[in-house]
Amino acid sequence: MSNRSDRKETETPEAPAPNGPAVFNRKKNVDIHLANGFITVTAHMADNYHEMEVVLDIAIPDMVITSITGRMIRIPHERCREGLSALSRAVGLEIKKGLTLRMEEAVGGKDGCSHLTNLIMEACHASIQGQYLSLKESFGDLLDEMTPTERTKWFLETRPQMIDSCVAYRHDSPAVIEAKESPSTERIARLNERVAEVLRKKDRKG
Repeated sequence: MSNRSDRKETETPEAPAPNGPAVFNRKKNVDIHLANGFITVTAHMADNYHEMEVVLDIAIPDMVITSITGRMIRIPHERCREGLSALSRAVGLEIKKGLTLRMEEAVGGKDGCSHLTNLIMEACHASIQGQYLSLKESFGDLLDEMTPTERTKWFLETRPQMIDSCVAYRHDSPAVIEAKESPSTERIARLNERVAEVLRKKDRKG
């Protein structure tokens, strides 16, 4: 007979089955496009009372928001549109640990819109996947040659702010400890040189 101690740590108590039709529904969708050193993220939300969208341009590899636009398609109060004027304050924010608080201070509160703020954060969280896909597109040959430990070491060396940003990147997690204690390799050096070369070309064009 099983008891509480037999349960896996990730198990949760079984929730009761829903009774009747849902009285509220909210759907979110995020699309990512890559182009010319930027990630463009479009996030859309629709529920019973709202429908809105934000579009962010994020520079890579530094992951800084360079532009943002938004639109409110369906809202409960016409005054809600005033919250769109706060969006420009998100420009210049870097996507790293502590962004939620900085974003709330920048575009939320009494002059903003909580739904837009949450939607921007959805876009920012998704942009990390776009960053990885951009790296794969540009440096996939080198990344495929590297071991998982080498990739983690390189990622944390180039984005140290990711340490303690989530449970996977806790400073004392086995993967982080192994990556930090492992020696640098010739493959990591080659990848760093390729990235530096791309950045130099980008600076010359700028």
